[in-house]
Amino acid sequence: MNGGGGVWSAWVAAQPVSPSIDIRRRPAYSLRGLRSCARYTEVAQLIGVPMPRPVVAAAIVDSLSDPTMLLACSRAYPQELRGQFELPGGKVEDAEDPAEALAREIAEELGARLTIGERVCPEGGQWWPILGGRVMGVWLAEVAGGPPLKQAPRAGASHLEARWVPLADLAALPWIGADLPIVEAVVARCAR
Repeated sequence: MNGGGGVWSAWVAAQPVSPSIDIRRRPAYSLRGLRSCARYTEVAQLIGVPMPRPVVAAAIVDSLSDPTMLLACSRAYPQELRGQFELPGGKVEDAEDPAEALAREIAEELGARLTIGERVCPEGGQWWPILGGRVMGVWLAEVAGGPPLKQAPRAGASHLEARWVPLADLAALPWIGADLPIVEAVVARCAR
């Protein structure tokens, strides 16, 4: 794409209109503009881009009703991300519901069951852009059950540690770059 938009505009105009999105109504046809008007996956399918599987993550707080702490997990691998913090989660399998994928991934990674709360979305969408061209859905959650039934999450092979951190102290951790704006949105949501 050369920035002039001539070839791109002609290609877009020639495409059949999906009932769920119509990119021809947009004044600008950049991929960035398209992301804001439609789900990322719909755009990728529309232009024939192979999509990596989406990722789901849990912003696990100490209490959904009165959150004061968040579970931050530091990556064990790959080497370039080792020791950096992230929200725990993983990839959605084919035909798997994202919320079910989240519950499965947390059980596998941290050995905990969750009570899933509301979704934390970026402005204008449902999916956060993250590393490797992937997108991530994020939900607030708490560990299921009440004391003494709550099973404390524990770091598995994917993480060096799983640490409860006061919401006010989260910015001091070395977060994976793509996760930082998500964590900021989670903190803002918890402050409501």
